[in-house]
Amino acid sequence: MRYVCLAFLSLLAMACQKGKLPGTEVGTYQVQGSLTDNTCGASALPAEDSLDFQVEIRRLTSESGLWILGDPPGTEGTLKEDGEFSFVRTTTFVATQPQSLKDVIRQESPADYWNGAVQNEAPSPGCAYTIEERVEGRLTYTDPDAGMVDAGSVATALTGTNKITLAPSPGSDCRDALVANGGPFYTFPCSASYTLTADQVP
Repeated sequence: MRYVCLAFLSLLAMACQKGKLPGTEVGTYQVQGSLTDNTCGASALPAEDSLDFQVEIRRLTSESGLWILGDPPGTEGTLKEDGEFSFVRTTTFVATQPQSLKDVIRQESPADYWNGAVQNEAPSPGCAYTIEERVEGRLTYTDPDAGMVDAGSVATALTGTNKITLAPSPGSDCRDALVANGGPFYTFPCSASYTLTADQVP
């Protein structure tokens, strides 16, 4: 069964033509991240022990915003007036394609299959898994009693968490992904988590 190593920071946005960004700028932050756990295992999810990156946060409405890591448009999520935020991105990766009975026979000698030499070759649903990256936290204001929409209050820092979760997609058979069956994952579903702190870039 084929698996690929996953690069961290999947909240990188899809490339697009650059132009005027939507919303209003809240700030650009230099983020430091520290790994707190990785239940997937380093060979399955090679999460770095520490992170160092810049992200821009923009406000869209009184309850929503953008997390822009790399090129715009970024990832849209919740950004409340008190600075609480949550940005989530979900993707699906296909590790192995489903196999029909015809596929199994084509890969083996048909004669061997029909005379019983090929055993336990039932059709397989394949393995696809969902990757969810969730960044949550809160902005810190110069005036803690003022909300983000208050022009007199500046969000100078942030604290939060970043959790990457991998889980089999519905209908998948990913048992071969486990170390016990020759795969790279200690457990499946699994996750890796970071704590985040950041100061605003001048």
